[in-house]
Amino acid sequence: MFFILVIFTAFVTILFQYSADRNISNPLTSFNITWFLAVLFSKINMSNLYVINDNTYLYIWIGQITFNAVIFVYTKGNFVNFKMDSKTNISLNNLRSKIFHINILQFVLFILMIPMIIKSLNFINAYGIHATRTLYAMGADSGFMTTFQRLFYIHLGVFPLVEALAYIQLVLWVMGKIKFKYAFIGIFNIAVISLISVGRLKFIYFAIALLVAYTLNKEFSHKVSKLTSIHTRKALKNTKNIFLFIAIMVIVTTIFRHNINTSIVYSITEVGVSYLTDGIVIFNHLLANTNYNNDSLLYGEASMAGILGVFSHFLQFLSLGKIVIPIEGVSTEVSTFYEVGNNKTLNGYTTMYYYFYRDFGVIGIIIFTAVLALIAILAYKKVKRNPSFFNQIIYVNIMLVVFFGILRWELARTEIVMRIVYTFFIVIFIFYKPIKFKKRIVKNEK
Repeated sequence: MFFILVIFTAFVTILFQYSADRNISNPLTSFNITWFLAVLFSKINMSNLYVINDNTYLYIWIGQITFNAVIFVYTKGNFVNFKMDSKTNISLNNLRSKIFHINILQFVLFILMIPMIIKSLNFINAYGIHATRTLYAMGADSGFMTTFQRLFYIHLGVFPLVEALAYIQLVLWVMGKIKFKYAFIGIFNIAVISLISVGRLKFIYFAIALLVAYTLNKEFSHKVSKLTSIHTRKALKNTKNIFLFIAIMVIVTTIFRHNINTSIVYSITEVGVSYLTDGIVIFNHLLANTNYNNDSLLYGEASMAGILGVFSHFLQFLSLGKIVIPIEGVSTEVSTFYEVGNNKTLNGYTTMYYYFYRDFGVIGIIIFTAVLALIAILAYKKVKRNPSFFNQIIYVNIMLVVFFGILRWELARTEIVMRIVYTFFIVIFIFYKPIKFKKRIVKNEK
């Protein structure tokens, strides 16, 4: 019953919204497409897992209706179709020197990652890819990284900063502001992080960011100055090569990590379906096998764990581990492996709705989804009317939260919060309000 409602609601919304605004990076379109595919494939159940309960689809439908309703209320019952301001200005000053400094910083970050590259390759050689991936994810007790290293690389420092810079370079390239060679080191460092973590998800994040930037600028390229339009269209033509590179890297990683008891084609297909459905599968398992009541509510700790965790991790880092304020949230529940049928266990993803539900129950799903929808539609309106670099990079980060809601709530992770923080400060203080150092003038004394 509720499965049909989710599919029907998504299909109708996508159909009419795309007719009004032919841009899949539109938050209403993107949200409904991702949940349509996730719910559809969870029902098809290619891996023969336990059947998803109707109650789980009910919670997803409540979130879907909330997201759609907030946007419809904001647009006064109309489908989204904002127009670009004819007086918009997307120029950037002194861009060459700013990009030079960003590339220098990316190079320094690469140097900092070299010890972890060596360690990852040694672990892969000694224990294999599967074991290395498990040890990376287990935490400081696994021996792959110390607590200090995990804080410095994963949670607070190197990895989030690499991603923030890479997305900035990506958006500037797609906008036609820089040549591809100035964005290459960002893509390279993303690949380095994927090597260290033996993971695919960083590539998929980058692909979604590229998709959002591509769809925005494909439309804007016809409405800006002729010179900007030429550079933008040239970059847009080359994006297919980046998508191809990302696809190859995801496939190669999957081949190396695939189960020897299955075919490579099956493994690749299973990975794609898993990223769509694993969140719903584990969400369903937790709802069916845990008795939640008002005493078990977390009152914001689950959904705000990433923000709270930033302060906790900084205190731990600065005190050299002497001050530890645990921010549990639902991290234990998310990291636990669950038997979900067909001798398969899963962990890591529970959809964003599980975080909202654990905080305030069904009301939490409504409140947090409504806030996300409002932020998304405000950002989309701003970027459509003025496709400046600042508006585009902020919108890309917001849409990553929307797209990956089928897997998890992004703001519950400290590294995601830090990536957004780094992005904001870099854009503000380097591109728009650069820090100026006053020169000290020494007067000659007579």
